[in-house]
Order: sequence, then structure tokens, then C-alpha cells
Amino acid sequence: MMARFGSVISVLSVAAVAIYLGNTFHSLYNLFHPEVCIPGKTQGKCIYPLVDRKTGKWPLHGLYIRVSPSSDVFGPDTVEVYQNKNFNLYKEIDIDVVLKLNEKLKKSINKLQLHAILLPSDQRDTNPALVDERLVQSSKLTLSKVPEASTFNLISDEKVEKKDDKKKLTKAPHIRSKIFLAAVEDPLIFPLSNLPSEILRFLRMERIDNKDQYYPIFTIDEMSSRLRDQIEIKSNNESLYFTVNYRPLSIGKLRMLISGQASFQQFQQLGFTEKDFDEVKGIYTDTNFYFLILTVFVSTIHLLLDFLSFKNDISFWKSRDSMVGLSTKTVIWRCISQTIIFFYLFDEKTSMLVLLPSGFGVLIELWKLTKALKVEWSFYTIIPLPKIGSNKSKEEQETDEIDSEAMRYLSILMIPLCIGGAIYSLLYIPHKSWYSWIINCLAKGVYAFGFLFMLPQLFLNYKLKSVAHLPWRAFMYKVV
Repeated sequence: MMARFGSVISVLSVAAVAIYLGNTFHSLYNLFHPEVCIPGKTQGKCIYPLVDRKTGKWPLHGLYIRVSPSSDVFGPDTVEVYQNKNFNLYKEIDIDVVLKLNEKLKKSINKLQLHAILLPSDQRDTNPALVDERLVQSSKLTLSKVPEASTFNLISDEKVEKKDDKKKLTKAPHIRSKIFLAAVEDPLIFPLSNLPSEILRFLRMERIDNKDQYYPIFTIDEMSSRLRDQIEIKSNNESLYFTVNYRPLSIGKLRMLISGQASFQQFQQLGFTEKDFDEVKGIYTDTNFYFLILTVFVSTIHLLLDFLSFKNDISFWKSRDSMVGLSTKTVIWRCISQTIIFFYLFDEKTSMLVLLPSGFGVLIELWKLTKALKVEWSFYTIIPLPKIGSNKSKEEQETDEIDSEAMRYLSILMIPLCIGGAIYSLLYIPHKSWYSWIINCLAKGVYAFGFLFMLPQLFLNYKLKSVAHLPWRAFMYKVV
């Protein structure tokens, strides 16, 4: 009965993954291939791009970049840092900006805003203050946050730790050293009745020559902004340096970035932080479209195999009453290594998306350890007390002897290597604290030599001339 139930779960899991992949690929295709209006064939009105009639491309525009301590784009405290009246929407450029700090900007150093103004071709020689607000995009240039913990040599720079302790929890102003601008390079004709919802708030339309026409879809790309680009502003800084990157994008790429940013904002309302999604942003912004599809496919299949491996591993250990043919030392090592990795990820302030599954894995390994050691719980007191079972069969005792022999051989190899690596790390690699050094050394030992701890199980299989006791289904899913 249980075997049949497990098979049903596996079939349903594969079916759910297939439906998910089909829906994901369909959604991605629709993002990059929105409905296009064909004059004379498509029902309803069409919206045309305001392009050059001869070339059919976007004409030159005017680009202005201003910095202010408030949302007022043209207030008295605003500083213009860049202007280009012959801006080419099809050419990617990097604009290096030097912002000299006056007294008003210094007082508002934590809340400076950057405003990018795209002037249409017929207005690029006029006053930018007269431009439609939909062609003005604003974003935070500076913010206040706790700086990343500094690292130092624990032996030679030990005194520095005491000086920096008070500053660790104090927020400091940071500047976003890279700001990303983007505009849709494809002059598409959209049906008025079915405009892509992601770009509605960026559309500026006018009726020209008896046709509804729209100016370029222009925005600040928040998805490409990463935490590593945020640099602390020192109190003695007289100027700020940052780069504005402009790049043309396809309609699908821009829609995907806007949708991703909206999803991340919803997760932030649920308590997730920007760091939780910082690495995920790179998948959206730095990945080719076809490689992104491959990444989604491989990641989904990997999750499916992880789930099936997890399900079969639980089923195997749930029905296991004897440790004959299984290495108890390997189970103990897996529990210890999973715990080390969890505390290492916690010390590195890793994303909760990685930390939570790791913590759940620790709980599973602890449960498996209680099965391997035959732990029995006594409830004679308020606090349950564990008791390791001692009623082992003759076959289990033989297994333990071979297991201990394998670990003795492995210790001769492992202990000198781990001690040597820890001493090297202490002497030559900076760390945040003594705790950080300890947990880093343990984690690197797990990553570097973790595969060696399968040797006790292999040694056991060799001595017993049998592999019949292993959870083969779980192993196969993990290998794949």
C-alpha cells in the first residue's frame, strides 16, 4: 500500500513539473512576442511609434540627468550632471558622472535622487522642465544601510576588532555606483485594445497626423542594480562618482525585468530583504534569453530530482530498523557536515531562499541520526531525555567494527590536512572574527573533503561483498 502511494506521489510530481514548465515557456514566449497590430487586418485602433518616416527608426532625442535631494526634478537644489541633445536610442553608452557635493546635498546625503529626462526629438532643444512627466524617470541615488562587516587578519590586526565593534550596527550613507537606463529599441505597432500591461505606465501618447502615436518606452532598470555596486560614502568625501549605463532592450526583455521587479517588491512586503533576491536578479539581467530558458528547465528538473531523492530517502529510513550493511559513521558525518554548512551560510548572511532549505536538511539528517543510533526517548521528566539503543545484533556489531576500521584509516589522512588548512587560513586569510574563522575552516573542510566520507560506506560494502542494504533509488536521483 505504501509503495503504491509513493508511486502515485512520484507520478503527480512529474505531471506537476511538466505543467509548470509548459506554462513557464508559454509565458516567456508571450512576453517576447506581444500581439502586434496590423493596419487593415486587426480590429480596433492601432498605436504607432513616433519614428522617422524615412528610416522607420527612432530619431535622435535629448537626454538629461539631474540629481536632487528630493523628488522635485527642477527644484532650486537640483544639479544637472549630464546633457546630450543628440542622444541615440540604439547605441549603448556608459556615462561617468562626478557629482560635487555642496552644503545642501551634504545635508541630504542619505536621500539623493537621480532623475533621467528623455526629451522627444521635437522638444530636445527646449527647456527640459516643460517635458511630459511620463518621460521623466527617477530613482534613489543614495541610501542608508549598515556597512558590510570588514575582515582583518586575526593575529596581526587583533586590535582593529575592538575599534570596529561599535561601528558594525551603525547605518552609513551609500551611493549606488551604477544606475541603469533602458529603452525599447523595437518600434512596434500595438493594438489599443490589448496593450501589454507592464508598459502602460511608461507610454506617452499623442495624436499626430490623425494617428495615435507614442514616444519611446523609457525607464530606469532597477533589476540590474546589485548590492555589490553600493559603495559607502565617507564623511570627508567632497565628490561622488557613479556611472549611468544606457542600453537598448527588446520589448520582451523590458517586460520581463518589470515583471520581475514587481514580484520582488511583493516578496519584500512579506518580509524578504533585497539581499534575498540579489543573486536571482543576475539570472534575469545577465543571462541570454535562450540560456535563461535552459536554466529554468535544468533548475526545475533538478528540483524534481531533489524532491524524489528526498521522498525515497525518507521512505527508506522510515522503514529501517537495522543498520546492517550501513555506515553509522557516514550518517553521523552527514549530520555534522549539514549543520556546519548551515552555520556557515548563516555567518555569511546568505539569502533566506538558501538558508531555509539548508536548515530543513539539518532537521532531516538529525532524524536519520536518531534512526541510525536507535535513539529512544524517555519521558519520565519534563524534558525528554535521549538514550542510545544498545541492543545490537551480531551482524550490526560486525558492521560497526568494519565502519570503525574505515574511519581510523580516513582519520590518518584527514586530520593533518584539516589542521594544516586551518593554520594557513589563520595566517594568510582575513576574517571577520574568531567564530568566522572556525566556521569557515570547518565549511571548507566539508566542501573540500566531503566526498571522502563516502569511503567508510564503500569500505563496508567491499568487506561485506554486498550493496543490497543501500537506498539505491535515492542515490540514483542524487547522481542524476
